[in-house]
Amino acid sequence: MNNKVVIVGGGIGGTAVGALLAKKGFRVLLLEKNSLIGGRCTTYEKSGFKLDVGCHLFGEGPKGPLEDVCRLVEAPGIIEWGLARDPRPLMHFGGKDIVYSREGIAKTASKTDPSSTGKLFSAMLGMTHEQTKELDYVDLSSWLSKFTDDMNIQAAIGGICGEYFAIPPQIASTGEFIRCFQGVATKKSSAYPLGGCIAIPQAYVSVIEKNGGEVRTSAKVSKIVVDGGKVKGVQLEDGAYIESDIVISNADIKFTVSNLVGPAYFPEEY
Repeated sequence: MNNKVVIVGGGIGGTAVGALLAKKGFRVLLLEKNSLIGGRCTTYEKSGFKLDVGCHLFGEGPKGPLEDVCRLVEAPGIIEWGLARDPRPLMHFGGKDIVYSREGIAKTASKTDPSSTGKLFSAMLGMTHEQTKELDYVDLSSWLSKFTDDMNIQAAIGGICGEYFAIPPQIASTGEFIRCFQGVATKKSSAYPLGGCIAIPQAYVSVIEKNGGEVRTSAKVSKIVVDGGKVKGVQLEDGAYIESDIVISNADIKFTVSNLVGPAYFPEEY
């Protein structure tokens, strides 16, 4: 086995793992199907304005995992953050604009018992990591229904869930939601990357390239080639074939299993 790695997808995950591996001495080739890197964490320019796609705020900012990557590749501060403190972010809920904080939401969310939202938040903040792991395969909607029948509270938490994961609470993991909520609430470091969301994957790409790696845009992978139970490389849409015995897919799991690799190579549960 050599140390060449092909990464499929130049989103925030693909560029981050690429930076980490490049720093460790792997020869990284990252392939991104779009003309811009970043996936849902990217920025394009239009009529002199910078417009973000998908993400607009990062809950843990310089105290979270995005900055942890920078420290691990020995490039702390490579992402410049603007803390969301003055002015604070607003959330439109119940016909009102409220400060997007657990205190602001707690005062507004419950129509029947103003203290119930605060009790819910306290319960989530008080959970240990082990307790949240036990809820990893419990959907957030079901867990909330057992905790409270106040539809207003459920709607407020559902809105936050949509911002965290871009999926509804009916299919979101309760454990993952609570861990994210704990990080945002305790670190109080919500921030925006100066230069637009694309500044984050651009920072990671700079580390890849500094360490001898390569990033190609407009390079769509049509298939991850597997033979004899082992990965052999990737086939590009333009017909090119790139050999590698390590391939990392940053495409979503459904597309990776069903389209890029094929379900025959995965356990039936997938």
